Amino acid sequence: MQTLAIAAGQTGHLDLGQTDVATITRPAGVRLTCTSGAAWITQGNESRDLVLYAGQVLVLDRRKPVFVSALNRCTLRVDGPAVEPSPWSRSTAAVAAWLQRSASATA
Repeated sequence: MQTLAIAAGQTGHLDLGQTDVATITRPAGVRLTCTSGAAWITQGNESRDLVLYAGQVLVLDRRKPVFVSALNRCTLRVDGPAVEPSPWSRSTAAVAAWLQRSASATA
């Protein structure tokens, strides 16, 4: 299994053979472009998986690791986020989610 952590502004490639799996450990803001083949994308805590075919693009919006599996031999371009997510933005999002859950629980 390949593991990839890509920083802001970096670009990389994943070349996966059939049934190979790679993990993107810091996926928030990462852009995946399938340049050949087909890849199965599993995002942590998601109820659905996605399949990317050649020419399709997906921007990841979760912070939990993402698993990329080759359905057949595939190549993906991996572009890091434009900027690193701010720790403050993550904290603000967590507080907003907590407030929303609290409001729902009391309604």
